[in-house]
Amino acid sequence: MRRTRRAGRAVQAERAPVDLAAEAELFDRVAAEVERFEDPFRHVLLLRLLHGLTPTQIAHATGSAP
Repeated sequence: MRRTRRAGRAVQAERAPVDLAAEAELFDRVAAEVERFEDPFRHVLLLRLLHGLTPTQIAHATGSAP
């Protein structure tokens, strides 16, 4: 969510339904493409895209060299 500052406090900005729909469609398309990858590539992509791990964290999680 986008946040803005007003009078010294954070205010949540509402997101337009079209933006939410576009984001959901993009997520579905990316998820479908990730499923086409074979392991270990798919596993690494999921750790990065869904869990936000850094390459070093992924290396440690998978027991690989960074």
